[in-house]
Amino acid sequence: MTPARVEKHIEELRSALENMHKTACIQSAKQRAEKREQRKYRRVPNFGTGDYVLVGVPEPAKMTGRKLFLKWRGPYRITDSKEDYVFEVENIIDQSKRWVHGDRIRLYSDDKLDVTEEIKNST
Repeated sequence: MTPARVEKHIEELRSALENMHKTACIQSAKQRAEKREQRKYRRVPNFGTGDYVLVGVPEPAKMTGRKLFLKWRGPYRITDSKEDYVFEVENIIDQSKRWVHGDRIRLYSDDKLDVTEEIKNST
């Protein structure tokens, strides 16, 4: 192989890489725009900071027979939020905190979980 042919091959590779990069950037921008559009139609959460909620925890498929099954745990108290749809929840018994997506949160009501007066008073 001559040096001129090596240079030509390198230039072809560089050009192909630039084209792939442009295509990837265009596709990525298109996907981000689609996600932004989808967020417009997301249901507005009916809970906010200070509310008591239940948090959905995925259960293994082998135990439930369903691909995705949420077991509702709680109650938790919402302490903070990010972007109006990701919430920091605090376990009212051990005060541990974690971030949870709004799709995995339900507003707490007494008929969904038996909460003792001791738990209610610990908050």
